Amino acid sequence: MSVNHIIRSSSCVRAFLWMNIGACLVLILRVYVLPSVTKTEVEANHAESVSRHLLEVHPQKNCCNCTSTDSESHRSSFKVPNIVHYIWYNKQTAPLQFHHLLSILSAHKILKPDIIYFHTDKLPGGVYWERVKRLPDFKINYRSPPQQLFGEALKPPMFYTSHSNVDRVKILQEYGGVYLDLDTIIIKPLDDLRNYDCTIGLEQETQACGSFIMCNKNAMFLILWLNAYLDDYQIEHWAYNSGKVPANLARRYPQLVHVEPYKINRPNFDELDRIWGPNRFNWQDNYALHLWYRIWKDMSPYYDGIEPDPNTIKTMNNTFGEIARTVYYGKAEMIL
Repeated sequence: MSVNHIIRSSSCVRAFLWMNIGACLVLILRVYVLPSVTKTEVEANHAESVSRHLLEVHPQKNCCNCTSTDSESHRSSFKVPNIVHYIWYNKQTAPLQFHHLLSILSAHKILKPDIIYFHTDKLPGGVYWERVKRLPDFKINYRSPPQQLFGEALKPPMFYTSHSNVDRVKILQEYGGVYLDLDTIIIKPLDDLRNYDCTIGLEQETQACGSFIMCNKNAMFLILWLNAYLDDYQIEHWAYNSGKVPANLARRYPQLVHVEPYKINRPNFDELDRIWGPNRFNWQDNYALHLWYRIWKDMSPYYDGIEPDPNTIKTMNNTFGEIARTVYYGKAEMIL
């Protein structure tokens, strides 16, 4: 056998091996990363957009107090860093309310986070703000509402404060951690959830809620969710992009996200009697509790005109009273 023949044979073997390795990689991607789903016209356009933006990351450029690299110093053995995010977008100064303080205190005391970021374009005021900004892990981050995603113009929302619906997903893509609405109370540590790439909670069987989102930086689930704000942003439909979209994505791509059906956003807005009314539930088993504060005040028979504050919570005879006293005073029992 000639030397040239041996060389040609070796080259063929190498080419054959590389072809098979490539085929295996494609198979792994198809089976484990992006399994096929039924294609509608919207999904096809969405998939095209995802492929266009998949590898693009555009962190916010106008952060005054922090950058996305800050989170890299807070890494641990968990996938999700122990960072908490709140968003406060307002056109004028408004007071931080007592239930907002309870949310931040619950995160501070129970999660013991590396840092609590308060992302805002207009600082709140009031006595509760003066208290919360003295917390040692609390950091103000000046930030403007997003106007673009992946270099494409973003449709403006109907309400200025609704900019946070997009930006909570974008912030988690940039930093990782847990985003909390300011009427969401942390009940117990989240370490059980921090080894999932993402965690969301359902408020109903087919709908999630953006009051609590916990994800690793640049998680694929977040990229898919952000793309929906470009391709299918239905600003006229309440909670469509913050509730229906993530629930649908979780159903199609269950390998990308962990879904908690009961321990984050339940009781829901139809079950306010178990939060603000006479009925009880085992709230200690929850990871978090969404208070549905505006619905309680505007639409609930359980609102009697008395706002929660350090004095009124002492004798509130409901689940909220127990939780508020636990966070603020360190015990659930009424203080007479």
